[in-house]
Amino acid sequence: MVKPAAIAESALGKIIQSIEKEGLSIAGMKMQSIDIHYLQNKLDRERREEQKEQILLAKKVPAVLIVVYGERESEAARKLEEEFLWKVHVSKNEEVAKYELARFFKDEEIFEYAKNLHGIIFEKEEKGIKFWSKNKTKSVEEIEKESKTRK
Repeated sequence: MVKPAAIAESALGKIIQSIEKEGLSIAGMKMQSIDIHYLQNKLDRERREEQKEQILLAKKVPAVLIVVYGERESEAARKLEEEFLWKVHVSKNEEVAKYELARFFKDEEIFEYAKNLHGIIFEKEEKGIKFWSKNKTKSVEEIEKESKTRK
Protein backbone atom coordinates (compact mmCIF):
# COMPACT_ATOMS: atom_id res chain seq x y z
CA MET A 1 0.00 0.00 0.00
CA VAL A 2 1.28 3.44 -0.89
CA LYS A 3 0.18 5.52 2.07
CA PRO A 4 -1.69 8.83 1.73
CA ALA A 5 1.36 10.83 2.85
CA ALA A 6 3.31 9.49 -0.14
CA ILE A 7 0.45 10.41 -2.49
CA ALA A 8 0.35 13.92 -1.02
CA GLU A 9 4.12 14.22 -1.63
CA SER A 10 3.85 13.00 -5.25
CA ALA A 11 6.05 9.95 -4.51
CA LEU A 12 3.84 7.37 -6.28
CA GLY A 13 5.88 7.37 -9.51
CA LYS A 14 9.15 6.76 -7.66
CA ILE A 15 7.58 3.92 -5.70
CA ILE A 16 6.21 2.22 -8.83
CA GLN A 17 9.59 2.65 -10.52
CA SER A 18 11.29 0.96 -7.55
CA ILE A 19 8.77 -1.90 -7.64
CA GLU A 20 9.64 -2.57 -11.27
CA LYS A 21 13.37 -2.10 -10.67
CA GLU A 22 13.18 -4.86 -8.03
CA GLY A 23 11.87 -7.18 -10.75
CA LEU A 24 8.32 -7.36 -9.43
CA SER A 25 5.25 -7.27 -11.65
CA ILE A 26 2.17 -5.27 -10.73
CA ALA A 27 -0.84 -7.60 -10.66
CA GLY A 28 -3.41 -5.09 -9.45
CA MET A 29 -3.62 -1.45 -8.50
CA LYS A 30 -6.32 0.94 -7.35
CA MET A 31 -6.78 4.15 -5.42
CA GLN A 32 -9.18 4.28 -2.51
CA SER A 33 -9.84 5.95 0.80
CA ILE A 34 -8.93 3.97 3.87
CA ASP A 35 -11.77 2.89 6.18
CA ILE A 36 -12.39 5.77 8.64
CA HIS A 37 -13.41 3.40 11.48
CA TYR A 38 -10.16 1.48 11.02
CA LEU A 39 -8.25 4.78 11.12
CA GLN A 40 -10.03 5.93 14.27
CA ASN A 41 -9.24 2.64 16.05
CA LYS A 42 -5.61 2.95 14.97
CA LEU A 43 -5.54 6.56 16.19
CA ASP A 44 -6.87 5.46 19.58
CA ARG A 45 -4.13 2.80 19.86
CA GLU A 46 -1.26 4.95 18.63
CA ARG A 47 -0.83 8.13 20.59
CA ARG A 48 2.40 9.38 19.04
CA GLU A 49 2.00 12.75 17.33
CA GLU A 50 3.61 11.73 14.02
CA GLN A 51 1.20 8.79 13.78
CA LYS A 52 -1.77 11.07 14.45
CA GLU A 53 -0.72 13.38 11.62
CA GLN A 54 -0.43 10.45 9.18
CA ILE A 55 -3.82 9.11 10.18
CA LEU A 56 -5.53 12.49 9.90
CA LEU A 57 -3.98 12.95 6.45
CA ALA A 58 -5.32 9.52 5.45
CA LYS A 59 -8.85 10.81 6.05
CA LYS A 60 -8.31 13.46 3.37
CA VAL A 61 -6.00 11.77 0.84
CA PRO A 62 -6.54 8.27 -0.63
CA ALA A 63 -4.02 5.43 -0.63
CA VAL A 64 -2.92 3.46 -3.67
CA LEU A 65 -3.22 -0.28 -3.18
CA ILE A 66 -0.81 -2.35 -5.26
CA VAL A 67 -0.56 -6.13 -5.61
CA VAL A 68 2.83 -7.37 -6.80
CA TYR A 69 4.30 -10.75 -7.67
CA GLY A 70 7.61 -12.12 -8.80
CA GLU A 71 10.69 -13.97 -7.70
CA ARG A 72 11.94 -12.99 -4.25
CA GLU A 73 8.79 -10.90 -3.73
CA SER A 74 9.12 -10.91 0.07
CA GLU A 75 12.75 -9.80 -0.07
CA ALA A 76 12.00 -7.15 -2.70
CA ALA A 77 9.03 -5.85 -0.72
CA ARG A 78 11.21 -5.47 2.39
CA LYS A 79 13.73 -3.45 0.33
CA LEU A 80 10.92 -1.16 -0.79
CA GLU A 81 9.76 -0.74 2.78
CA GLU A 82 13.30 0.17 3.86
CA GLU A 83 13.70 2.61 0.95
CA PHE A 84 10.41 4.42 1.48
CA LEU A 85 10.08 3.96 5.26
CA TRP A 86 6.67 5.21 6.42
CA LYS A 87 5.42 5.95 2.87
CA VAL A 88 4.51 2.33 2.12
CA HIS A 89 2.94 -0.57 3.95
CA VAL A 90 4.11 -4.09 3.11
CA SER A 91 2.33 -7.22 4.34
CA LYS A 92 4.40 -8.75 7.13
CA ASN A 93 3.94 -12.38 6.06
CA GLU A 94 2.01 -14.61 3.67
CA GLU A 95 -0.97 -15.00 6.01
CA VAL A 96 -1.36 -11.22 6.39
CA ALA A 97 -0.88 -10.76 2.63
CA LYS A 98 -3.74 -13.20 1.91
CA TYR A 99 -6.00 -11.38 4.38
CA GLU A 100 -5.18 -7.94 2.95
CA LEU A 101 -5.56 -9.16 -0.62
CA ALA A 102 -9.04 -10.55 0.13
CA ARG A 103 -9.99 -7.38 2.02
CA PHE A 104 -9.07 -4.92 -0.73
CA PHE A 105 -9.25 -6.79 -4.06
CA LYS A 106 -11.74 -8.98 -5.89
CA ASP A 107 -10.36 -11.96 -7.84
CA GLU A 108 -11.13 -10.28 -11.16
CA GLU A 109 -9.00 -7.27 -10.16
CA ILE A 110 -5.81 -9.38 -10.02
CA PHE A 111 -3.88 -10.11 -13.21
CA GLU A 112 -0.82 -12.24 -13.94
CA TYR A 113 1.07 -11.86 -17.18
CA ALA A 114 4.42 -12.56 -18.79
CA LYS A 115 6.80 -9.63 -18.86
CA ASN A 116 7.42 -8.10 -22.25
CA LEU A 117 11.18 -7.83 -22.81
CA HIS A 118 12.46 -5.08 -25.11
CA GLY A 119 9.12 -4.63 -26.86
CA ILE A 120 8.88 -8.24 -28.04
CA ILE A 121 5.87 -10.43 -27.36
CA PHE A 122 6.54 -14.15 -27.58
CA GLU A 123 3.91 -16.46 -28.97
CA LYS A 124 4.44 -20.21 -28.84
CA GLU A 125 3.75 -22.11 -32.02
CA GLU A 126 4.23 -25.72 -33.03
CA LYS A 127 7.46 -24.97 -34.89
CA GLY A 128 9.09 -22.74 -32.30
CA ILE A 129 8.49 -19.20 -31.19
CA LYS A 130 7.07 -16.45 -33.34
CA PHE A 131 8.09 -12.86 -32.51
CA TRP A 132 5.66 -9.98 -32.71
CA SER A 133 7.11 -6.50 -32.35
CA LYS A 134 4.85 -4.05 -30.57
CA ASN A 135 6.30 -1.35 -32.82
CA LYS A 136 4.75 -2.80 -35.98
CA THR A 137 1.87 -0.74 -37.24
CA LYS A 138 -1.11 -2.86 -38.18
CA SER A 139 -4.73 -2.02 -38.64
CA VAL A 140 -7.32 -3.42 -36.27
CA GLU A 141 -8.67 -5.51 -39.14
CA GLU A 142 -5.22 -7.10 -39.75
CA ILE A 143 -4.79 -7.93 -36.07
CA GLU A 144 -8.29 -9.46 -35.83
CA LYS A 145 -7.69 -11.53 -38.97
CA GLU A 146 -4.34 -12.84 -37.64
CA SER A 147 -5.95 -13.64 -34.30
CA LYS A 148 -8.67 -15.72 -35.97
CA THR A 149 -6.22 -17.65 -38.16
CA ARG A 150 -4.00 -18.58 -35.17
CA LYS A 151 -6.88 -20.23 -33.28
